[in-house]
Amino acid sequence: MKPLDVTNHSVAREVVTFFTLPPGDYIVVPQTNIPNLDGKFLLRIFTDEHSNIWEVNDDNMIIRNIALEFMEEQHSVASDGRSSITKLLSRYPREVDASQFQKILKANWKQYLLEKPSLELCMSLIMLRDYNISGRVNVSDIPLLLHMLQFWRLAFQKFERGHNSAKTSSYNLRSLLWEAGCTVSNKVLECLVLRFAKNRVLTSENYVMSLVRLYLAHERYHNLDTKMKSNPLSLEEMILMTIYS
Repeated sequence: MKPLDVTNHSVAREVVTFFTLPPGDYIVVPQTNIPNLDGKFLLRIFTDEHSNIWEVNDDNMIIRNIALEFMEEQHSVASDGRSSITKLLSRYPREVDASQFQKILKANWKQYLLEKPSLELCMSLIMLRDYNISGRVNVSDIPLLLHMLQFWRLAFQKFERGHNSAKTSSYNLRSLLWEAGCTVSNKVLECLVLRFAKNRVLTSENYVMSLVRLYLAHERYHNLDTKMKSNPLSLEEMILMTIYS
């Protein structure tokens, strides 16, 4: 898609440009003279006729709760791995910690991940179902976690940079989150990139970590909102705090 018009770069403090455009919907995209350079700007738009102008932004929402869908439908995370997972889980105690969960994942990691799971990833995943803050998760919750991982893996593969590279551009993060059933504001997206991307590259593991943080933030906010009559925090503030926790 080519731009309809582009202004010339100028070092002036104020730059004014006039456009004559037919009625329709348009996007104004500020840019810098040097690629990938951060900058601040103030954009003012004056029109001859009444126009509706707004910032391209999304609300912070979980539009598809994969965990809830799994519990309601009670289907298997992978038809070809049902018996093997059941046999594998039968070897473990009722509750497992991060190290044990890592062993479970490593046994079948290619079904649910694009790279071998780290201990840090397993610790983060356990937080999704560790309501007692014990550092452990009930073994019956593991199929649910595996289902979420499998769904997120399929979403990541749509934007993967090269076959089995387990990497993608950080510019794809908004689309990746949408595929995973989430939408975020521009500020939250910026913080996720700062926290989980490196040199504008996002790994599949960090992608999962970012989704875990989003799910935890939504859960914490709704729990706090239920317990308190007047919640002093907004959802966006809770998400930003959780990203850096």
